[in-house]
Amino acid sequence: YFWHDLPHGYQITQQRWPLGGSGTLRAKRGVGTAEGRHQQKKKGNKKNKKKDKQDKEGNNSDEGSYFDVGIDRVQVEIDTAKTTTVTNGNNNTTTSLIDLNRAGAPLIEIVFQPTIRSSSEAADAVETVRKVLKFAGTCDGRMESGNMRVDLNVS
Repeated sequence: YFWHDLPHGYQITQQRWPLGGSGTLRAKRGVGTAEGRHQQKKKGNKKNKKKDKQDKEGNNSDEGSYFDVGIDRVQVEIDTAKTTTVTNGNNNTTTSLIDLNRAGAPLIEIVFQPTIRSSSEAADAVETVRKVLKFAGTCDGRMESGNMRVDLNVS
């Protein structure tokens, strides 16, 4: 499909023929928050002995409990350029700046099923994926440097 921030004008994707699909990611609650990451480093592998609490919907909401996120597919794509929009306050015009440094680089896209129900579940799922990718040696998981990026919608 057409993509405005790639030099050749379209993005290549494996959407129809993904590397894998129909999977499940088991994520641990509470690891996606800054406090949860700090506590995990501090405690090591000690088990949390609190009983699981249930939220209004009957889901386990206690930190340390697990929830499943459905994986629809895992596919290879090529990365787009970084687009930055700048607004000029003087004459109220906008300009789009395009940095082509990463355009065309291969990337892995993980497409989840619409099973994530809150921002805390989204953060926990992202942190779980980051840890799995770091453990597998596929990336260093440093989101602040752009080595791992997330575009996640909560259903």
